[in-house]
Amino acid sequence: MKGDHRSFARAAATSLLGLGIQLALGLALLVYSLMGGMLNGRPLQGDHAAQTAALYILITSAVWVMLAIVFDQHRRERIEAMEAESLDASAARESSVFGTMSDDLRVNAKRLAWMHKVVVPAVSIAVGLALIAMGIWKYTEVTRTLSGSVAEAANAATHGGWFDEYAGIPNQGWAISLGLGVAVVGFVFARFTSGMSKNPVWSPLRAGASVAVAASLFGLALALGQFAEVLGAVRASRYLLVAFPIASIVLGAEVLVHFLLNLYRPRKPGELPRPPVDSWLLGSIAAPDQIARNIGGAIGYQFGVDVSGSWAYRLVSRSLGTLVLFAAGVVWMMTCLTIVGPDEQGVRVRLGKRIEQVGPGLKFSLPWPIERIERTATTHLHTVDLGTTRPPDSLNHILWTNDHKIKDEIKVIVRSTRAAAVTGPAASPAANVDESLALLVVEVPLIYRITDLEKYEQLATPQTRDKFLRAIARREVVRYLGTLDEDELLSTKRVETSEMLRTKVTEALKDAQTGVEAVFCGIEGVHPPKDTASAYENVVQRQLFANAEVQRATLDASNVLINAAGSQQAATAISAELDTLYRLQQAGASAAEVQAQEAKVEAMVHAAGGAVGSNLANARAERWTRHMSQRGAAESYAGRLAAFQANPSLYFATSYFETLASVIKDSRLYIVDDSYPSSRINLDLKDLNTSGFTGFSPTDGN
Repeated sequence: MKGDHRSFARAAATSLLGLGIQLALGLALLVYSLMGGMLNGRPLQGDHAAQTAALYILITSAVWVMLAIVFDQHRRERIEAMEAESLDASAARESSVFGTMSDDLRVNAKRLAWMHKVVVPAVSIAVGLALIAMGIWKYTEVTRTLSGSVAEAANAATHGGWFDEYAGIPNQGWAISLGLGVAVVGFVFARFTSGMSKNPVWSPLRAGASVAVAASLFGLALALGQFAEVLGAVRASRYLLVAFPIASIVLGAEVLVHFLLNLYRPRKPGELPRPPVDSWLLGSIAAPDQIARNIGGAIGYQFGVDVSGSWAYRLVSRSLGTLVLFAAGVVWMMTCLTIVGPDEQGVRVRLGKRIEQVGPGLKFSLPWPIERIERTATTHLHTVDLGTTRPPDSLNHILWTNDHKIKDEIKVIVRSTRAAAVTGPAASPAANVDESLALLVVEVPLIYRITDLEKYEQLATPQTRDKFLRAIARREVVRYLGTLDEDELLSTKRVETSEMLRTKVTEALKDAQTGVEAVFCGIEGVHPPKDTASAYENVVQRQLFANAEVQRATLDASNVLINAAGSQQAATAISAELDTLYRLQQAGASAAEVQAQEAKVEAMVHAAGGAVGSNLANARAERWTRHMSQRGAAESYAGRLAAFQANPSLYFATSYFETLASVIKDSRLYIVDDSYPSSRINLDLKDLNTSGFTGFSPTDGN
């Protein structure tokens, strides 16, 4: 087809039609997703998968806007080229004032080149980044809504997976109908535009076919997921919650990769550039016949064999529909066979009615959806958390004050220790209700097994069965824990509480005809809320400090008593006798009684041999030393007085010479006669204790 302005006008009209269809499909899915949320009681959440599909379709609507603008500019450029050719063909072009300005007048051609160079890549990059951002946002929103955070999804998976927290949507009929409608309309229009894009003039329409087939795939996935969930595959539609955001991220990344590759891809002269939003993954689905041609061309190029021209290829291509139908029939007939495992029990369901219960082995049934066999693992142990979920295994240490990696901890109400201690008439009627209650975070897992499959199947729907059991068992847990106080639950009654909980939960499950038996139901962990845990620890720390101070004071008292009296028993006995002495003195007892008691105390102190007894012995010795010293001095004075009175002259001379001897005891004494001034005396004044000193000798009396 020739690339004239009519061809580009038709392509622009097709792009506008694609824009309208894309917007209609996207808005329909968006409205449905919000309606689903309101019907499910979650007006801000809704059907996450449908919301993601709607946002993808609405974001990629910009591709159709870009194609319409580009094709319209191609139309204008073709009209402008026709006018330029007319001017060039005119006989008066030599004399026309516009004869040399034909290139300058090609404004639309320059604008078209600018669009292919700037506008198309810019729009493609914006669409790719928007898809990646939307995918990340929806993935984070879904995981945080259902499991608290992405990091806690692994912990929730150990208890059945965070998909189990999603209750699904109530209006599944609308979801299936709308999904199939989007799938059919999107695929038909994608095939139509894909056929048009085989013409080189309309080759950019491949980008539109890609986004149209993406809308078709999203709608088909929604319909199949809800249809499978209706048939009993309870997790089929829930995987779409994360599959759609991941697909959006992958397709957005593909756009950015195509943009980088287009920078280095060579093109033939006159060939239209390929938009980066033209997805190879989606384009192959929109034109599956092109895949076979590409594979056949690659084989023929490498090995020289024309695969597409062989009789086998032509035979398969003519009988492809029959082969597909035959394969589908074989797969459908395989639904007549069901293998019930050795640890499972099965229930035959025909047209929605339970027929019989079957045991392990190979079982035959009518083809689906007429009949099916639902299998249940009856010998496996199932776990349901009645309180706060258990911390993940990746948590190295579990303390009251550290983060347990759980977003919302479930708290139970128990009696406070103060309220339990103050009961009866002693309780204050004006006491605040907050002072009589306490909150504790308790981990109570219920581990059960199925004993009666028929009762278990009739209990509730598969996706709400665990919730029903949790509600029954949690009611008994809350009732019983409300009768205990916080100290009992934290310390003394842990084992007793676990046994009582198992008994009460077993009775409640039996009365409710649930068909299950509680193997274990007890307290695995209990702690106060994280923001109050430090207050509990402070009480324990203060008690430890008080006990340490008491022990230290006791040790000091023992040391003092032992040091004073030799032993604690002796110190205690002496203290008792001192108390008796004090009472006698206060009562005005006789002096004999007081002295006798003092003597008794003193004897006990001496016998104990402690520091007090030692001090008393030292004081007694010092007293006798002073007494005898003073008595000796008195006796010496009396003797001297008697000597003086007997012979005063002799006493005086004796005293004089004794005094003189004591004075000159350490002095040199020279005795000379009265002729000393005229005598010549030679003295050897050498100090015998001083070495090297010779002294001197006077030669005369001077």
